[in-house]
This record gives sequence, structure tokens and C-alpha cells, in this order.
Amino acid sequence: MALVPSTNTALLLTAPGVGAIAVVRLLGPRVSGFITRHFSRPTAEGKCIHGQWRDAETDSAGPILDDPVITRLASGGADVNLHGSPWIVRAFLDQAQAHGFNIEDHTSQGQEPATNPAHLANPRPPAPDPFALTPETHDSAPDHPSTRLPTHQLQPLPLAAVEGLTLLEREAMSHLPLAPTELAAQTLLAQPQAWADFLSQSLARAAENHHLALQSAHNQHLKDDIRKILADPSLIHLLHPPRVAIIGAPNVGKSTLANQLFARQRVITADLPGTTRDWVGEIANLDGLAIMLVDTPGIRSTIDPIESAAISRSSAQIEAADLVLIVLDPTQPLEAQSVLLNAWSSALRIVNKSDLPPAWDPTRIAGLRTIGTTGQGIDDLRRQIRRHFNINENDSADHPRWWTMRQRTILEEAAIHPEVLSRFIDNSPTSSPPPSSSSRP
Repeated sequence: MALVPSTNTALLLTAPGVGAIAVVRLLGPRVSGFITRHFSRPTAEGKCIHGQWRDAETDSAGPILDDPVITRLASGGADVNLHGSPWIVRAFLDQAQAHGFNIEDHTSQGQEPATNPAHLANPRPPAPDPFALTPETHDSAPDHPSTRLPTHQLQPLPLAAVEGLTLLEREAMSHLPLAPTELAAQTLLAQPQAWADFLSQSLARAAENHHLALQSAHNQHLKDDIRKILADPSLIHLLHPPRVAIIGAPNVGKSTLANQLFARQRVITADLPGTTRDWVGEIANLDGLAIMLVDTPGIRSTIDPIESAAISRSSAQIEAADLVLIVLDPTQPLEAQSVLLNAWSSALRIVNKSDLPPAWDPTRIAGLRTIGTTGQGIDDLRRQIRRHFNINENDSADHPRWWTMRQRTILEEAAIHPEVLSRFIDNSPTSSPPPSSSSRP
């Protein structure tokens, strides 16, 4: 059952673009009147109706703006699928606004830079300046897994814009546009049933334990399960690509490794220090985990004003990273590179160029061994990054996870008072979970 909104809203769900389809979701009591005045055919719930959208109201002979496909929703709203020309989309939204609709752009083009929500972020101490080349130490990740969001990100759809039998289903559907990979979408869509099964099994075990001691043991076991779920931010990371920065001295092979992680030639490489003159950031898909991979210029003291400015600009990118990768070159003196090791003591260390004669004993550094030019060790590197963000190879997509502040709050309370867990699916003290998969036909 969908929420029936009382306000009139036109939500642009997909970005305009030549050759694309732009989807506008209309919500509110004025939807029927707006469609009747402009659309050439009657619409029906659940059916795709193709017709002409008139530029002027009630003028069948007036100019045609577009020939969209419209589907009415159970909530009384409608999805209008327009040709994606920016001019057509703008004209349609102008019409909707003139008819009393509030316009909301839920595409990446319409989002303001988002700050890291305090309710999902783990506080971090201020990071030292690694470019000052001081021996201060800095942890590249907090003691608890980070759930910070990137600085530019899509926002979930309003709950009123999606349908679902429960609040949890609507939360899953509202966050679906954020899923950047198939694994993220599969894991998100599996959550309503995963939680229904989890709660049903918990209720069944509680009903079997009539003895007071058994009930106490069951409650403690349930609390432990809840704490484990709370400690797992994997779905947050799947929906909001974490930022991973690659740092190192000049010419250690950072860009070559970045290209291997991108699985294509994205960064210019050469056997010359300073080839990367500015930071480069792009999404890389690590077997289902999308990350914002930031390749930075080699860190060194330089009199070149352009290179010096690029190093300074990349400082903010490194400080904002959820994980730092330090790339070391065993053919270069270790002393010059050890400054970075001291400044970023908890970073993931990578000894690259491991096929070349070393200038120092690589076994002195605990870390991965790679050959960026051939790809050797890249699979291990991808696995290590995934594990850092709680994405493990053997994890099932359908074990329960959390991804909203509402869910986290209930879980934190349920870790002390398990009985409030019944509110997780529908946020109602009297709501009961839907039947588990094992009890459905």
C-alpha cells in the first residue's frame, strides 16, 4: 500500500538526455486533472498508455509537446515517461509547476553537494597534513567501520513517491536509485524478506522457550545478533561508494595500479616523476562494490608551482578518504617513502614493482605485493579493499542489514530492549512481520 500524498509534487527521477527516456513521477490530488487536461487518452492503474501530450490545456488542435507513455499508480499518482530531450523535460516541468506542482529533481544533475550525515558518520580526529612531511601519525580509517557518504551523491526518493506493503519495503524502493551495482541492488531488494524471516524465526524461537532460563538465553542471543547487524555497515557502503585514495612518492606506479582497478586506461602513465599533475577521481567497480577511486600526484617537495599546487589540492581528497592506499616502490630508497608510512599508519600498504631488483628488503613492510604493469596481485588488492568495507566474498545478499537512520535507531534500542524490534518493518509497536518465505506458498 502506498502513502497517499496531500501535496502536489513532480519528481524528475531520471536525468534528461538526447536519446534517453526521462521519467517524471506526479503525486498529489491534482494529478488526474493535470493529465486529463493535457493527455490525449484515458489512463488506468497499472497499464502503460501511449498518447499525445498537448502543449496547451483542452486544445486538441494545439501543438504537441511529446508523445509519452503514462502509467497510473495505486497511490493515485502517475509515471510520465517522456522523450529525454532537455527542452521537452523543462517544458513539461514548467507546465506542472504552473498547475500547482512542486518540482523536485532527484537526478545526480539536480543534487546539491551533500554533506556527510552526522547520523551515519563516525567522528574522526582532524587529519594531519601529510604534505608537511612531518612524522605525525594518522589512521586512514576509524576504529569502527566508516559510513561516511561521498561529497556528491544521489538522494533517496521520498517515501511518498514509492510503493510497498510495509515501511521497510518503501525504504528499499526509495533507495534503489542509489544502487550503483547489481550486487547493491540485489542486497537492497532482498532486505524486506530477510528481515521478515529474521523476525519470524526470532518469534518462533521465543514461543518454544517457555522456561524462564531459556527465555533469558534467547533474549541474550537475540541481542548479540542485533549488535552484529548494527556493526555491519556493508549496505551503506554498497549504496554510497566509499572514497579510496592512492598516495605515494612520485613514480611508484600509483596510476598504473589505478588503471588496473578501473580495468581500463583511465590515468596517463609514464616513467617520469610528476606525470600525474592533479588528483583524478572516478568510480571503479570492485566486483559489486563501487568505490570513488582517487589517484593523487606523487608527494614530494618541489619548486614546480603547478605540481606544488596539485599536491596541495589533493590534500583535501586524501583527508576525506575512507581508505588510503600507500604505494611503495622497492627500487627507490625507503627512507624517503617512510614519511608517508608514519603519517598514515593504518593505511593499506602495497609494495609495487615486486618483479624488479629491490633497493631494500621488501619483507620489512607488511602489505600486498603487486606488479602494476602485469596485473599481478590486483585480485588480492580488490579483495582487501572489499573486506575493509565489510564486503566479503561468501556473504549472502539476503542476510539482514540496515541502511537508514530510522533502522539504526531502532536497532540501537533493540540491542537493549529486543521487544522493540517489531517496529523495524513498519515502525509501529503493534505491527507484526509479514510471513516468512518458508511459510509462503
